[in-house]
Amino acid sequence: MRLAIGAGVLYTAAGVLFGGLAGAAASPDARVRWRLAAWAVSGVLYLAHLAYEARRHPPRSASWHAAFGAGIGGLGIAIAAMTHAIRTGEGNLPLLLAAIPAFPVLVTIPAFLVGLVIVTTVAKRRRQP
Repeated sequence: MRLAIGAGVLYTAAGVLFGGLAGAAASPDARVRWRLAAWAVSGVLYLAHLAYEARRHPPRSASWHAAFGAGIGGLGIAIAAMTHAIRTGEGNLPLLLAAIPAFPVLVTIPAFLVGLVIVTTVAKRRRQP
């Protein structure tokens, strides 16, 4: 689980870094590109974490570990958004407060299901001659 926590910290760092760059971007197109870059970095991190876990654990455990890391990242992003809103006086605080428990759940469940499909599919293909 230490690896999942580390991955969660990296997801949070990528979200905060690219979110800051998107916020400072001069044009709406540049903002979109920075946000897409954050998604791409997070996707690569997720697949790398999933592949690492899949080599050491059965599909369900590997998927859970990768999803747990993604959920920690979701929690970190929600906390960072709340902190930013409090610091700047901008944002819908009740909505951001609701995001703190919601983001981890909304990230973890799909991450687990997608990971399970990926790891199970790859395992089945490896077993076929």
